[in-house]
Order: sequence, then structure tokens, then C-alpha cells
Amino acid sequence: MTDARPAPETCIDVRDVHVSFGEKKVLRGITLRIARGETVSVLGESGGGKTVLLKVMLGLLAPDAGDVSLFGVPIRRLSDDRLIPIRKRCAVVYQGGALFSGLNVGENVALELAEVLHLPRAEIEARVRWALDAVGLGDVALTLSPEELSGGMRKRLAVARAIAPRPEVIFYDEPTSGLDPLNSARILGLIDTLHKRLGVTSVVVTHDVRGACTISDRLVLLGGGKVAFDGPPKAFEASDDPTVVAFRSSAPGFSVPSGTAR
Repeated sequence: MTDARPAPETCIDVRDVHVSFGEKKVLRGITLRIARGETVSVLGESGGGKTVLLKVMLGLLAPDAGDVSLFGVPIRRLSDDRLIPIRKRCAVVYQGGALFSGLNVGENVALELAEVLHLPRAEIEARVRWALDAVGLGDVALTLSPEELSGGMRKRLAVARAIAPRPEVIFYDEPTSGLDPLNSARILGLIDTLHKRLGVTSVVVTHDVRGACTISDRLVLLGGGKVAFDGPPKAFEASDDPTVVAFRSSAPGFSVPSGTAR
């Protein structure tokens, strides 16, 4: 009996992408498709091209060769003006948070709503409160500066700013970097909760392989500028591919956490 369900819609389509910086070849023919509603974590060694791939998927960096499509639209040759409406459907949580120190909590979350989307003031205020509630910061005073928050709270504030415009895709660049294990677990739990609650597509660039296993439908491991592995966490644990084995060995005591259904 065949499965009559339609194939999931492709949200991000990366085809044979090459990127070099001078003589250094960073991406050597990356092909990757991410379906709408998936959570995909991109793993790899430092300097292995994870963030470069993220920039390519966002249209922030044009590849030397290959093609990238977002929402079915090829973006490699689009002008900035034509890219703007596509980028509005996406959000990025940057590694350092990229919060504005000169703006308070409420102003950081409201910035894109006011300056890019030009929403009415009442809707901006409602969305700011909704976003802060969604990340567990509903009790935080809007007038506080980011510097008055803990590291974990600043990460959550960055997530609140990302979800306030209600994007279809959220890119996370090393979301647990610099956090202790407890706050790392909180951020990963938040990513998973928001994914399920909002139905967004999530792309997580991370070195935290164990954490990635808890939230991801698929893991994509980059090695030597290519995709060395692409599959569910349990297949990653079982793989005997030398690149996968070497990467797993870099995470002492690695195993897929119990309860991981993916």
C-alpha cells in the first residue's frame, strides 16, 4: 500500500552551492532541502562553513556557484529591493543576540515592527507583550536595558524580537553559545516549544550536538565543505561514517538523549 500523503512543501532549497574566500574553499557543493515546518540543525567544526551556509540561505552572501531558493523563489540574483519581502518572512537569532544597548527591552522587541513593518502603535504594543510572554519574560519591565538582564534572559529577549514579526522561518546562530548547561537547556526547550506552537520552520546552526538531538527532525553535518550526514538523530548515533564518528567523538559520552522520538 502506497502513502498517498502529499510530499511536504520545500521551504529552503540549496543546490550545489560553492563558496570560496580567496584560495580557501569553504562550501564545496552543498545540496540541502528543508521542508516547511521542519527543525533542522546544522553541525560541524568551527570554521567549517555553518554560518557561511546560513548567510547563503538568507541571501546575505551570494554563492560563487549553485542556486538557493526561499519559499520557491530563486534568490541568488535578486536585487536587495526584491529580496526585502522574502526576508520579511524570516527572522534571525544571532549568536551574540545583537540587541541594541541604547534601546530598552520593549524598544528592542518593537524595533522591526515599527521601522520595517510600520504597524499601528496598539498592535506593536500587543505584539511586544505577546512575544515576551511567549519566551517567559512577561514579568520583565519594558524599561529595563539589555545590560540589566542575565545572559540567559538576553538570549530569550533576542528570540522574542525574532518572533514578534511572526516569521515563517527562524534561523538560530549558535543559540546556546556562552550559556551554562541549565540556560542552554532552557533555550533549546524554548526553540522546540515555539516551533510546535507557531508552526515555524527552524534552522539551528550549533556545535551542541546533544542539544540538537533533542529538538531536531534532522541533523546536517558539514565536513570538508560538503554534507557528510543528513538524517534523523537516531541515524546519526548509529552511523559508521568516519566523519560522523570523528564528530561524535568530540562530544564525550555522546548518545541521543532518551525520549528523543525523532
